[in-house]
Amino acid sequence: TYRALRPNPSKDAPLPEVISVTQPAGTNHLEVKYRITDADSAKVKAGLLAFKDGGNDLSKVIVPQTFIGSVAGKLDENTTTGTIHTVTWDAKADWNVSYGNVELAVVAQDDRELMNFHFLTLPATDSNSTPLKISRSPVDNNDFLNAWYTLLALGDKNIEVKAGFISPKDSNTSAPTGFLPANLNGLVAWFDASDIDANGIPDQISDGDSIGVWSDKAGGDHNATAGGSPTFSSLGLNNRNAVSFDSDDRFSFNEISNIRTVFWVVQRTPSNSFNFVLGHQTASDFHPKENRIWYDSAGPVKGGTTRLNGTLVNGSEESIPTSPFILSMVSTGDAKASKISQDRGYGRYWRGLISEILIFSEVLSQNQVADIEKYLAEKWGCSYSKFPPFANSASTTPSGREYLFNKMNLRQATTAELTRAREAATPGVTNKFTPSFKVGPGERPVKVNEYGFDSDSTSSSHYWVVPKN
Repeated sequence: TYRALRPNPSKDAPLPEVISVTQPAGTNHLEVKYRITDADSAKVKAGLLAFKDGGNDLSKVIVPQTFIGSVAGKLDENTTTGTIHTVTWDAKADWNVSYGNVELAVVAQDDRELMNFHFLTLPATDSNSTPLKISRSPVDNNDFLNAWYTLLALGDKNIEVKAGFISPKDSNTSAPTGFLPANLNGLVAWFDASDIDANGIPDQISDGDSIGVWSDKAGGDHNATAGGSPTFSSLGLNNRNAVSFDSDDRFSFNEISNIRTVFWVVQRTPSNSFNFVLGHQTASDFHPKENRIWYDSAGPVKGGTTRLNGTLVNGSEESIPTSPFILSMVSTGDAKASKISQDRGYGRYWRGLISEILIFSEVLSQNQVADIEKYLAEKWGCSYSKFPPFANSASTTPSGREYLFNKMNLRQATTAELTRAREAATPGVTNKFTPSFKVGPGERPVKVNEYGFDSDSTSSSHYWVVPKN
């Protein structure tokens, strides 16, 4: 008989318990009573998170930072276990709304890692001269999401969450003081939902009002005339102004040729399978699909760079998120545009919100592109980072996985390492490993699979890890 040995249970985990949450009369404060139980840790790290409407993704997270009174020994790395603690969160200071619902969670961590792994050690073989240490089971996006919650609650100083994205903190995330897109040469059209009539005065428009003309703030002759019924919304990206498009809503303007750089701030509806933001009656449909500018009937020949909240994003049309994003594309040729929301004749209209569009006749430098992205990110409440985002909503990106694994001195297992581990766990098949645990008589067979590797999953969203050294 051969056994797949399982580990003894690990030490007890800290278990937070929220006892009560009350709002003192006449205040915008929340008083939270809680207790953290841990049988083998007298002190743990602790933090607090709030979730708008009880949501369970990063777009719903608020990280409480403003408290009434001291939280020392209550929400820090020296939080006493087995004791009822009370903290008072100044919710208004960290969440500027007039009314809302939140669910609060206390997060605690003892001396264990962000994720709980049990590692197997596979012995060397003739073709593998070193042992292989690999996690018995994989982790997935739910595990990553919980790890992000832990890091946010406990104050990881290297990350920030904004508009549903976790990004590395960048010390240079603001555009130069007084910067405007008009400061740069080559701006030929500028459509801004915060100034529909382009007069520099806040618009007096009611939600749902039709927008007949969207004026060009660049001062040229490209004022856009509506087709269909695009409407005004003050509840666009992060409760800022936007123009809402549905069905065949669109705008037309005098043709702009020789387009070299474009930016737009948009948010599509979940049902929007057509993503043409700018178009032309005969050529040059600008859209995020596969990072391309469609040009003439020959198909996509103009390359571009797609940016999500100022960071690189790749993927198909279906992967374009429904959260706010800033996108910039650079053309290497004579691209044209004369429409907002419509393509060159197929009737594929944008559905969702458009907050701003900038069109330049020059290829901007990397620094100029970065300044505009920072300007747009701050203006529309989006995140900006020169690095790829670590996570979006409930999904963690490859750079995010690497960040989390690095914190635990781990890396993702290679395909070859996974194959070797699966070979050691295939039931009933003699493998290359000499069993270390045998029961007679005769201690037969000589070689057999004995490792309890959880190899059933072949999902591309499941990840095994190995130590980095």
